[in-house]
Amino acid sequence: MRTDERTFSTTNYLRPGLRFPFCPGCGLYALSDAFLRAVFELGYDDFRKFCFVSGIGCSSWIPSPYYLADSVHTLHGRSIPVATSIKLLRPDLHVVVFGGDGDIVGIGMGHFVHAARRNTDILVIMGNNMIYGMTGGQVAPTTPLKTRTTTTPYGSFEHPLDAAKLAAVAGANYSARWTTAHQKELRECFKKALQMDGFRFVEVWLKGCGA
Repeated sequence: MRTDERTFSTTNYLRPGLRFPFCPGCGLYALSDAFLRAVFELGYDDFRKFCFVSGIGCSSWIPSPYYLADSVHTLHGRSIPVATSIKLLRPDLHVVVFGGDGDIVGIGMGHFVHAARRNTDILVIMGNNMIYGMTGGQVAPTTPLKTRTTTTPYGSFEHPLDAAKLAAVAGANYSARWTTAHQKELRECFKKALQMDGFRFVEVWLKGCGA
């Protein structure tokens, strides 16, 4: 069926009766919406050909338990090795990791670099709010220089990690960065990534984080 003959609805993608736990104005709503619309526009009417993996953090709540799909909610920073094992066992599935900057390139940095180096066939989507938001607003590897946080009251004295550049340098087949303000571009980015093989990384800068 042609895309223009179908009407987008979240009914087949979100579990009924559940509401996302994010703060009002959080960019994670827009991130999830862009992803769902990308999946729809690629012709998938549900998530039967997908498996999601997430760790700990606000971004990790997107697929688990809210997506009507098979998903694994694992330990902090360990989503990528779990996703790797799933892909090895079920190469027919789209294996997608959702996580925040603390989860993916903080606690999970080692796994991130080596998965990119191996060009592991998974898609990693990182919601970057540039802080440890769920635990009270501590400084993160992605926090901009001189930013005040609960653990850097006089401003962060470290330069932030460029996750998209790191993924590309490490060997990822695809690495991109957009913001939640660029909905059309983000949606097209997800569509492109889902049609490729190898390690694919999409960094999404979030707006409206109140942490």
